[in-house]
Amino acid sequence: MTFSNNPASRKIAMRRLFKQDTNTVISCYKKYDRLYYNPVNEEFINDVLLYGELWGAFCQGKIIACCYFFPLDSDFFKAHHTFSALTDFIEQPSKYMYMGYIGTDFKGLNDEDKKFFTEELCASNGLYTAFLNIVHMQTFRMGLKYILHSIPLKMCCGMEPLFSAGYTMIKLRGLDNLVVHYIFAKAVFPCENIYCTNADSTSETVKIKDTKAISALLESGYYCVDIIKEKSSDALMFKKSITD
Repeated sequence: MTFSNNPASRKIAMRRLFKQDTNTVISCYKKYDRLYYNPVNEEFINDVLLYGELWGAFCQGKIIACCYFFPLDSDFFKAHHTFSALTDFIEQPSKYMYMGYIGTDFKGLNDEDKKFFTEELCASNGLYTAFLNIVHMQTFRMGLKYILHSIPLKMCCGMEPLFSAGYTMIKLRGLDNLVVHYIFAKAVFPCENIYCTNADSTSETVKIKDTKAISALLESGYYCVDIIKEKSSDALMFKKSITD
């Protein structure tokens, strides 16, 4: 893929990663050490490759971003606290693909390209969207119904790509090591969506910085369906769940 109106040096190739890419993948996730919880190590990568897939984005032959995903009920993942934390509110984990963190490594790029790709992660049709498209396609191919994606609150880039791709924020929860995550979900086929909201209900808007209010709404029958860009502080829009 090539991002529009950009120089040829920013042409991106998406390809699947394998065991020989392990060290490169680990480098992409180094920034997650700041969370005091970083699941990505050699053992984790081996498990992901056994049960799911790893994909990378390459620029000029160098990996700049990668993402992993696997069926939520994979045997190895059941040993992680994250699995029990997620299945606390997911009734049928066998129907879900779990999309993990997106790791980036922009070292070696000039300052202009670093800024560009950082912004592309927040763009509705940028780098993040490329990974979302791959996960959606592979979830369909594996015969699963839903995608579950978690993002550490402190490491979250723009949410616009997720809402544009049809994802719904369903929870704000502490997962492994109690690291707080935004948790998003999406049905592979819209006709099977179980995360519908009541179109007739009144919208609730909350500043993105007000995590207590966000969590409270998500725990009381609301889903977050969009982000509102504001100069002072972005806000999230919530609607009542149709099943509530």
